[in-house]
Amino acid sequence: MSLLGGITPLTLKKSLDGAMLRHEILANNVANVNTPRFKRSDVTFRAQLKSAIDSMTENSQLSMRGKTTNLGHMPIGPPIHLDQVSASIQRDTATSVRVDENNVSLDMELATLSGNAAYYSTMVRLLNDYYGSIRTVIQGRA
Repeated sequence: MSLLGGITPLTLKKSLDGAMLRHEILANNVANVNTPRFKRSDVTFRAQLKSAIDSMTENSQLSMRGKTTNLGHMPIGPPIHLDQVSASIQRDTATSVRVDENNVSLDMELATLSGNAAYYSTMVRLLNDYYGSIRTVIQGRA
């Protein structure tokens, strides 16, 4: 695994992708707060991402991995499963908070949007810090 394509940036990029999709879905919920029979949706990805990382750690898959340059080469080291992690959209059809069967609570959606924005900002900062440390090493500064 290279420095630029290792487990850390891949994890952070997957987190950013999931947070971006979640932001779009939550914004759609807010936009439809007054639409009769609208059912809110949410995005799940953190649990799936954590599960993939945990399974890699349990199986010591964070170790070095050989690079294959030809389809006929046998891979050396454990497989990395992070590339298989993807965010999924789930619709909440079980609840109804209003007479018109809409289940969007504006306060809850805005609070969730705020938390998701903070999560996204944190992931951006971590990714910038990661590449900044690589840049520092390349430039030879301490």
